Amino acid sequence: MNAYMHYLRVVVVAYNEELAFYEHCGFKKADDANPMFITSLWM
Repeated sequence: MNAYMHYLRVVVVAYNEELAFYEHCGFKKADDANPMFITSLWM
C-alpha cells in the first residue's frame, strides 16, 4: 500500500443536469462505471 501513500482520487456522483459544471471543474465522466445507490435501507 505504500505505492498509494500520496495518491488522491476525488469521486463525485452528479446528476446528468450537473455534468457540464463538474466537467468544467476538471472532472471526467467514467466510461466503465455507473453510480449505484439505495434510497431506503431495511432492517
